[in-house]
Amino acid sequence: MAVNARAAELRWSGPEECAWSSQVTEQVEAQIGGTLAAVEGIDFEIAVSRENSCKWRLTLVSVELDTVERRKRELIGESCGEVANAAAVALAMAIREKTEESTMEAEPPPATTPVVRPPRAPRSKIAASTPRSAPASSVTPTVTVGAVLDVGALPNPALGAELEAGIAWRALYAGAEGAVFSPNQLDGPDGRGGDFQLWAAGVVACLGRPAAGLSAVVCAGYEIGALSGRGTGVTDPRSETTTWQALRAELGVVVPFGAGFSGVLRGGAVVPLQRREFVLDSELVHRPAAVGARFLAGIRVDF
Repeated sequence: MAVNARAAELRWSGPEECAWSSQVTEQVEAQIGGTLAAVEGIDFEIAVSRENSCKWRLTLVSVELDTVERRKRELIGESCGEVANAAAVALAMAIREKTEESTMEAEPPPATTPVVRPPRAPRSKIAASTPRSAPASSVTPTVTVGAVLDVGALPNPALGAELEAGIAWRALYAGAEGAVFSPNQLDGPDGRGGDFQLWAAGVVACLGRPAAGLSAVVCAGYEIGALSGRGTGVTDPRSETTTWQALRAELGVVVPFGAGFSGVLRGGAVVPLQRREFVLDSELVHRPAAVGARFLAGIRVDF
């Protein structure tokens, strides 16, 4: 009893920003010199997902219709186009292998005639042909909430809370942030001292590099805010508020948790542009350090 062979199907699933089914089909047909509709006995399933702002994953499954055998292959790249191009090469190779096997089974060559197979395309991460147009990588809005520790701006190390909103594009990140630190008290040996507090807002820019499932980042930033102090232990306490300005340089990591959530760890140096003195009864009570430190531990959400 004869069995009618069915034409190959390509089933694609993935985010709207990576709808490359038609481009992959065009590349495959250009490489095999025919159409997918003319290929028999094999189906393909492609699933694409974005691991994080710097990495894409593509899963290619080829299904042999006569044996129901499933062959799975995963590709990872820095963009949707990169993994889609690589998938087109792998898909074309699988079709050529299937065609060769079917031809050999249907028409076995004479024993005296050597079989010469055409050379296979090299396994490459990037396809030889490029689609007519490649979609631009998307810009990802982000929000980060975390705990922050400052050393140097206030008399004692101070804990605070920080809120940061930004955008990520490929390996680049830019954000605006605001932080408030808990009140900081300084008591002198004679009972005189002061209560200090710092508020700050600023901007930060980072460059990331994927490594071992996470992204290492190098950041630079500027912040401006208010540093206030109020004298204690004196008959006539006074309050004073001065402008706080500083430059920051930080190193850190972004660790993806999945579902758009990531852990953020950053730390580095803080260099004040102004170091105002707080004086109580003609005596110096506090002056910010020439070089301080800032550390952030938070949770980032990508939208």
